[in-house]
Amino acid sequence: MKSLSLELPMPPSTNRIWRNGQGRNYRSAEYMRFIRAVSLAVAAAGAPTFDDKRLEVRIRLHPATRARQDIDNRIKACLDALTHAGVMLDDSQVDVLVVDRGQIVKGGKSVVTLQVIEPKPSTIY
Repeated sequence: MKSLSLELPMPPSTNRIWRNGQGRNYRSAEYMRFIRAVSLAVAAAGAPTFDDKRLEVRIRLHPATRARQDIDNRIKACLDALTHAGVMLDDSQVDVLVVDRGQIVKGGKSVVTLQVIEPKPSTIY
């Protein structure tokens, strides 16, 4: 079964990925740095692409501090950056998503694992 595990920076919160000004929305500098870091990690790993396969994604978030954080606010940035890096075509391929909080790590990080899964016969795709 095809799989991939990547150690990445901590994704920005959904509240911090978009900014607005001059009548338009744009990606924040923090989010753009994260997207570039994910693209570099994917290239360095020689990561496979998952084309249109159904996926299970596990994300372990290691915060930098004990500060209160909603772990669900980090999911969208992570999945969209993986899509941007060409790992998957679209985050709609994710059928199973598991997110948990890991130990505190200086600077923070995330560990993302993607694995191809067989779609259930009752699934409409």
